Amino acid sequence: MADLNYRTSFMSALELKFCEELLNEMREERYDNISYLFKAPFKTWVPYEAGSIRMDLEILGQKLEDHQYEKAQQFHDDVKLMFRISRPYFGSDLVFFQDRKQFENFFDEKWI
Repeated sequence: MADLNYRTSFMSALELKFCEELLNEMREERYDNISYLFKAPFKTWVPYEAGSIRMDLEILGQKLEDHQYEKAQQFHDDVKLMFRISRPYFGSDLVFFQDRKQFENFFDEKWI
């Protein structure tokens, strides 16, 4: 009997390497001044309610490690989700807003 949970589609080795290298760069200490909002589990920074969406660098890394992405675009979408769900929490504070936006711009430049 076939295992219905078996995934037959994974991102290519080249896509996986690109995403892993980009995530590793996003985690580098030299970017701590703009990435700190997303290094710790996001729930430590904002009120967390059951059923709400969580996304941070730790979760992205775990999803890559567990081969949960079929395409690099899904990784991209999760990174953008991380930035999008942070806006209501960090959007009004000028320092947090600038750091979040600078980190998002960094990602966008690397993705192209």
